[in-house]
Amino acid sequence: MIFLGKEEKCDNLLEIIIVGQIRVGKTIFAKRLESNDYYEFKSLPMDYYPTIGFDYMNKNIKIKNKKYTLHFMVFSGNQVYERLISSLYKKANIFLIFYDWFETESFEIAKTCYNQIKAFLKKRKNKK
Repeated sequence: MIFLGKEEKCDNLLEIIIVGQIRVGKTIFAKRLESNDYYEFKSLPMDYYPTIGFDYMNKNIKIKNKKYTLHFMVFSGNQVYERLISSLYKKANIFLIFYDWFETESFEIAKTCYNQIKAFLKKRKNKK
């Protein structure tokens, strides 16, 4: 995989939705892919703020001579935004569910996210 510049034209678009509980690393993960910067959890940048609603980032990559633009939609773990999240599922090609390995509640939220995505995909398949 080769990372391309933001200005390079790509023919293939992949919409990636990232969901999960608050403070499990969703935004940091996407920022890491977008900018190639790595932060230890203890040394988060001073300009880091929790996601409100959702963050949108993109990255151009090349795999086997095909150029892709990855659009990351990182959603806040706040359940207030649940309707917004599910309304954007229709654009997604890839879903990533994050959780904190050490928190039971976080895993329960991840299971809920999984079930919502699974129900959405079943509906989408039945429409075809």
